[in-house]
Amino acid sequence: HEGESTEERELVSAFVRALAAQEFFEVLGQNLRRLKEDSESFEGEADRTGVFQTLSLIENIVSLDSAMVGPVATAMDLFEWLRMRITRSVYKGSAAQADPNQQYAAEIVSILLHSNWQHRVEASTSLLGLTLLECLAKYKKRTPEDKVEMEYLENIVDSICMMVSTRAGKSAFIESEGVELLLVLQQQQQHIARLLSLKILDYSMSPTYPDPATKDVGEDEFVQSKALAASIAKRYIDNRGLKHLFSIMMHQGKGGVQRLYKRHSETDERAVSCLASLFRLTSRDSPEHWRLLAKFASTQTDNSSWKLYVDRIVELNIEYYERVEGVEARAAEDSDSDNESDSEMEQYTRRLDAGL
Repeated sequence: HEGESTEERELVSAFVRALAAQEFFEVLGQNLRRLKEDSESFEGEADRTGVFQTLSLIENIVSLDSAMVGPVATAMDLFEWLRMRITRSVYKGSAAQADPNQQYAAEIVSILLHSNWQHRVEASTSLLGLTLLECLAKYKKRTPEDKVEMEYLENIVDSICMMVSTRAGKSAFIESEGVELLLVLQQQQQHIARLLSLKILDYSMSPTYPDPATKDVGEDEFVQSKALAASIAKRYIDNRGLKHLFSIMMHQGKGGVQRLYKRHSETDERAVSCLASLFRLTSRDSPEHWRLLAKFASTQTDNSSWKLYVDRIVELNIEYYERVEGVEARAAEDSDSDNESDSEMEQYTRRLDAGL
């Protein structure tokens, strides 16, 4: 944690390892399953607090030392408990909104998948991957009712993104008809899941990220991952996904739809990134590539839309160029007034944040 010395962190790490050696986390996992959160009695409230404190402990262990997360999660059989908890709300009703601990469980899943590459692979090939898609599917025709449920949905989306960043995740995503689910979500103009689905599409068509433990992606892994990403791109285009992508990029819709665009400004970047991936992943002589190009050319049935699409792309290009130029100008001023200049990676990161 912030403000702690290295020595203090090492002492806490040693304490956690000592707890693990005494089978503390096995007992903690068993206790977690005995807690009855559904009860409306005083005991139920105490159990809900107990679940919250347990999840808080897991989060602190991740921030303390990510290397301990795997053994702790295994000892507690944590992923299976989390899988069941993110599907169940303590609130009554078939379409009940997410409760605070359900949201926290989804957040812990996201944190665990972010912290460990192997967890992403294992989650992709287990029931957790399918469960996450089922949780996302609940928002085909509904919008989160409050801030807690909105955070729940965002954590579900982030977890799916982490899974599809691996080759195993892309493969499982295709087999589970994840692309088709995204298309259904993108048909619902009034719901936020429509815009969030672009983030998943973007990650699913991106190159496989390397395992931080090896800092490398094998050649076979890279080739297979690219082929799977190309398959996702083909499915998306073949199922008329371009209509939804361009609708989002053009900010089509009225009233509440426009308010969604304003609250989620990153949607433009996601749409452009998806468009670039579709061009990159479709071969030049394929029908899919020509269907993509046709969006920017006049046709017998439509002689005006293509001009609007070209104008929009140019508009976004100018916007991002000016933002990057501004960052570079400020960096040049800082380097003139300070003897210590930022590293090349820091400069590149700032340019990426600005829209490079």
